[in-house]
Amino acid sequence: MYEKTMKILCIHGAGTSATVRPSLTKFVLRPPFRPSTSTELTRAIATDFSDPTWCAFYSCLSHYNTSTTDLLSYKIAPVKYELAKTVRAEFHFVNGPNEARAAIGIAEQFEGPYYRFFDSRAPYPPTTGASESFIRQAKSPEDFGRGLREVGLEDVGLSRACDFVQHHVEQHDGNPFDGVLGFSEGASIAASLILRQCREKGTSLFKFAAFICCIVPPLRSDREDVLLADETAERIDIPTAHIVGSKDPGYQGGRALYNLCNQSSASIFDHGGPHTIPWDLASTRGIAKAIQSVGERSQSVSVASQEPSVLR
Repeated sequence: MYEKTMKILCIHGAGTSATVRPSLTKFVLRPPFRPSTSTELTRAIATDFSDPTWCAFYSCLSHYNTSTTDLLSYKIAPVKYELAKTVRAEFHFVNGPNEARAAIGIAEQFEGPYYRFFDSRAPYPPTTGASESFIRQAKSPEDFGRGLREVGLEDVGLSRACDFVQHHVEQHDGNPFDGVLGFSEGASIAASLILRQCREKGTSLFKFAAFICCIVPPLRSDREDVLLADETAERIDIPTAHIVGSKDPGYQGGRALYNLCNQSSASIFDHGGPHTIPWDLASTRGIAKAIQSVGERSQSVSVASQEPSVLR
């Protein structure tokens, strides 16, 4: 059991946002239910509160038309609900600094503007033609990572993205965050920042990390090149949880990140779906358990091992 409140910094993916308003009329729920007001939705939840889907809709729509909602918070609302049954956790969401086009499927359900942490002009792998070919040809996670170099990662603005997140953390007195959770591009940035801190200072801003649907493995900020386990001895040495989906085009990228972490304190959960955070009960419980477990592992390690070193 995690002994205190687990405080987690959350970094969203490209072309989404931490502050978008859901469009109630655009959502399609399982028939025949389709709420017309948040009151109607609340009533539905009261009768079926065991379904994490209702928890997510309640989380983001209970104050509909009175405030914006965190898109990543909305996506992980069922996980937060499930996690709250066993541990106390606080999730803090930070918005990317660069306005960007919407990621696939986002504009249909959420109003903008949309943001990302990498530069706005950076590619959105693996949606390019080059990506499609290497996805089919990659024989290993590391081959997938080498294929990403074809997409053009030399000017994504990694240093600026890492600086932005680090500055955000340091603005909070005493760095209150125990862990970091990153989705997609956010996972890549979180991993890159952890490795950069270890390389430069021999320590990490966080005691544990949860990476969800990572596509691009960590990059070195000094040359913006993909770090791969069969090409470098650098490793993330804090406890990590890796949530992947076997139907995700970027699935191998998440596996490549997993291979870059200390295997004795890393765990992996495959929800079996595409590039998203699924809401079915089995996936919700699996992801919540993965986050709880990685937090507990971070408490069990010694003080010395909580200051990870970069192996070279």
